[in-house]
Amino acid sequence: MERVAVRKRGVDKINVYGRDIPVKRYTIDTDEVAIDLWYHDELGWVQLVSETGKGATLIYRRI
Repeated sequence: MERVAVRKRGVDKINVYGRDIPVKRYTIDTDEVAIDLWYHDELGWVQLVSETGKGATLIYRRI
């Protein structure tokens, strides 16, 4: 188990299925990493971005 803090980060636009849609952004902070998440009211999860700790960025996107 790890302690986390969740922060609301506002509204962004992300391209999903070929169109820009408004999404809500959140950040999950741990002692070692921050994970950014984007959600759409109807589609649910649409994107995740996080540093790997090894100099790379991990990105998952709903396509």
